[in-house]
Amino acid sequence: MAHQSLTSTAPTYLSADFQLVSEHGQRNLRSSSYRTLAVPRTCTTLGDGSFAVAGPHVWNSLPVTI
Repeated sequence: MAHQSLTSTAPTYLSADFQLVSEHGQRNLRSSSYRTLAVPRTCTTLGDGSFAVAGPHVWNSLPVTI
């Protein structure tokens, strides 16, 4: 689903949850050269399991070579 959201083939309500680090910040970071996603902060462990947080976290844990 993360890949489909990045390639704009997923529904818009899912694509809104994913944002690249290069588009998220105002500074150029080394991580912006990779396709890493910004992981939103949460205050609860229940929020950590949401799709908007778990999806980018799993995507960022994949090796860059994939």
